[in-house]
Amino acid sequence: MGLILDELACYKPVVHKMSNGGTKFRQFHYYNHELTEISPECLYVLSGQENGAVFDKKGPRHVIATGNIPSGLTERMDILDTLIHIPGPISTSALLQAGYTIFSSYEAWHDALLMALIQRKPIGAFLKIASEKLTNPLALFDNNMAVISTAGEFLFSVKGTIWEQIDNPSFVPTDFFTHGEQRELSKYASKKDGCPYVYHASADPDHTYASSHIWIDDKLYGSIGMVDINAPFTDGQLFIIREITHTLKLYFQNNSIYMRMVENKLNYLDSLLEGAEISAEIVSRYLDRIKWKLDDEFCFLTFTCSVDLTVPIASVSYIKQLNGLFPQTLISVYRDSIIMIIRYADYPVRCGRNRQQLERLLEKNEMHCGVSIVFNDFMRLRCYYIQSSFAAACCKPRPDTLIFFMKAASVIMCCILLLPQRICALSVTPRFLPCGKAAKKANRNWYDACITTF
Repeated sequence: MGLILDELACYKPVVHKMSNGGTKFRQFHYYNHELTEISPECLYVLSGQENGAVFDKKGPRHVIATGNIPSGLTERMDILDTLIHIPGPISTSALLQAGYTIFSSYEAWHDALLMALIQRKPIGAFLKIASEKLTNPLALFDNNMAVISTAGEFLFSVKGTIWEQIDNPSFVPTDFFTHGEQRELSKYASKKDGCPYVYHASADPDHTYASSHIWIDDKLYGSIGMVDINAPFTDGQLFIIREITHTLKLYFQNNSIYMRMVENKLNYLDSLLEGAEISAEIVSRYLDRIKWKLDDEFCFLTFTCSVDLTVPIASVSYIKQLNGLFPQTLISVYRDSIIMIIRYADYPVRCGRNRQQLERLLEKNEMHCGVSIVFNDFMRLRCYYIQSSFAAACCKPRPDTLIFFMKAASVIMCCILLLPQRICALSVTPRFLPCGKAAKKANRNWYDACITTF
């Protein structure tokens, strides 16, 4: 309905009642009392002479009336789902022709989108067709908020808007939206319904922003972003954005490159963290790419905050800032946290300038961080992830604690306390590993070996 009202705006339509059920009309149809079948997908055009016919409950539920609308009609809203009045001078035949033009134009546009999808046209060509029905330009982002492509023309200056800082290719500026605004955006994104929404940015109070997100099988593949530089966002424009979002979902599913972009994550890290079988040779090959070795000294860092970090639009800002601080690291989102593995020789985060820089970043972003002990066996990564997650959880009861460091003595004490209960997730520390070898050699269990050794 919003699309129809946009197209009929020149006639200044007056909405007396509009269906909230999301009815999608297929056509306009002239109404007179001799009609025997009424379609719920038609918007019926009534002239002044036929207005009385709608008093019959068997009449149409969706009406657009021309001429002088009887007062009795507005008093019988209970029998109507939709009532729109065109007060201006327009004949019934002209209104029917306008309706035909609206529907045929929309169908031609939608067919062109589907044909571009079938023909596997480049994303730029696809978005060019999509933007034909939009009053404002749009940008398409991948799941890391990098610009894939843009379409549309600006009629006015972009100064002061987010468009001023976006080029193609580029990323959304991490500091354009406040942390509170990013939290709100992550809530919208996590709904996964593909519906567009509007919002405001304190950095640009003169404009309204609109976004929608492309979800496939519970994974975020991309987002659409727009600003009302040329014209305000109407219900009709939001309907068009929703249609484009749905068709982009089909486009991504039929173009494997975009599917691979999302799946291109550190699978070997996931395997290690999940405790799955993976050979040291395979992991070593991955580490060779960044000139690391399995027995280098490492630290595992786990970052938590109030934002849902499983939604890429929320986590990407934090990841970019952490990457800027410690670029030569492995960083990803795992479960509900951001995880980072650093080589300790590159960034000794437990002391000095690196620690101070990290604390400033945590304070700025209202985040907490747990740091494992220094270790030199990359294949036991899961144990140090659990250490760092435990350390991050230790920050929550302490409002003034931004970062918590696990120490070897703390880990050993946890092991001694937990091993009798067969809970040994925290048990791996370079000082503790020899206990296992000694226990095996002496035919004793780890718990007895710990008590003897420490």
